[in-house]
Amino acid sequence: LPSLDECADAPVDSGGRPLSRLTRVQYQNTLADLLNVDAEVAEGFVEDERVAGFEAARTISSLHVEKYLEAARELASEVDLPAVVTCSSGEDCARGFIADFGRRAFRRELTASDVDDLLATWRVGNESSFDDGIRLVIEATLGSPDFLYHVETGEIVDEDLLRLDDVSVASRLSYFLWASMPDDALLDAAAGGSLDLESEARRMLDDPRFENTVQSFYRQWLGLERIENLVKSDLVYPEFRTAEARDLRTSLEMYLEEVHFGDDPSLEALLLSEGYFVNDRLAALYDEEATGAFTRSPGRRGLLEQPGLLALLAKSNQSDPIHRGIFVREQLLCDPLREPPNDVDLVVREPEPGLSTRDRFAEHTSNEVCASCHRLIDGIGFGFEAYDGIGRFRTEDEGVAIDTSGEIVEGGDTTGTFDGVRELSERLAESETVRQCYAKQWFRYALQRESTAEDACSLATIDAAFAESGNNLRELLIQIVTSDAFRHRRLREVAR
Repeated sequence: LPSLDECADAPVDSGGRPLSRLTRVQYQNTLADLLNVDAEVAEGFVEDERVAGFEAARTISSLHVEKYLEAARELASEVDLPAVVTCSSGEDCARGFIADFGRRAFRRELTASDVDDLLATWRVGNESSFDDGIRLVIEATLGSPDFLYHVETGEIVDEDLLRLDDVSVASRLSYFLWASMPDDALLDAAAGGSLDLESEARRMLDDPRFENTVQSFYRQWLGLERIENLVKSDLVYPEFRTAEARDLRTSLEMYLEEVHFGDDPSLEALLLSEGYFVNDRLAALYDEEATGAFTRSPGRRGLLEQPGLLALLAKSNQSDPIHRGIFVREQLLCDPLREPPNDVDLVVREPEPGLSTRDRFAEHTSNEVCASCHRLIDGIGFGFEAYDGIGRFRTEDEGVAIDTSGEIVEGGDTTGTFDGVRELSERLAESETVRQCYAKQWFRYALQRESTAEDACSLATIDAAFAESGNNLRELLIQIVTSDAFRHRRLREVAR
């Protein structure tokens, strides 16, 4: 990253973001806030794309359109009208509903043309009844691109650099921190020209809806939904079943929630906090004392020793140094690896007595074709070998004493040798490289795009303030929403 001195005289800049739709989660949350419903119509939608590792909705097909229109019709027919309409008859009542409902649905003040079009729609339904007219307005609104898309407007300030207006920034802020539409207070501040991004962001971080955003970030970043679907070998891990897999996801989510909403919401706490959460089933699996409901146990330290993550980053019948190493390399160091050559044999040798995982994987670094990538991966992954394929501690592997010595190669300030996951976690917690990478992950999540060279000064400013705050996770998000990149966008599309 450039220095702050280098950025002091640099012009405001930002990467671009193509026009995007509401993701499935955003769509569902917006319906809940707009209509006071808990419908799950988005469950049947086409899955969202992944951009820079996080969910985004860029493309659209005839199937998308069909599903949106079906959902709009279904919701309009089933909505409890007294919960969303404060009057019950007449064109003035309909006009007032349109102005209020449309403002919230479109996340902006309606134009005279918007009101006239929706009022004409109401009149068509009103030929049958007032309520039918209102339902027709709701259906038309939910099927409108103004509802379905993140429409951002503003002022061109330099060639194709757009400075977003307050209404667009308010919507961007709300969909980042709440994954839903702005509330009335945020819309009022934006419409009145009094939007204070920092104070609004702090208010929104204290809202219960932010808890869902934390869950959503880690669900996507860590792949939490894959944990509860883990299948392990009945021969090797007969005690690991569907219930244990679901419990592992819950355990990891509880750990992450405690870090974020506890007394020390910091990057160090994420990587080094003592303990994990177990219930009776997990206690039996990990040789802990039975606890009944989920209770904190002191047997682990930090994110990398959480059994849910360790089980996820493993094979069905054995540990997996490769994917554990890849996780650290790509998700904590932000150093993506290239795809392996097509002619490389990716089949992992089966475990066999007298031959440890480290021994079986030695071919990766002795084979010239494999070595260029595996030297960046395996040395990290071997440090996890004290944990088997379900994240259970062990001292032997196929009768061979466990060797947890590891090494990070070409890892910036994390480069060097270590022994075991705890030493690795301590090295990562002290790293500027890891701090910048973690900030970049949240930046990608917030803007639903990859960072670019044009974001360099925004990222440098975010990183400096993050470090100054003691790597406080809440302050990191404040710095992201007040950055130039959050308030601007290039009109040209960025690479994925």
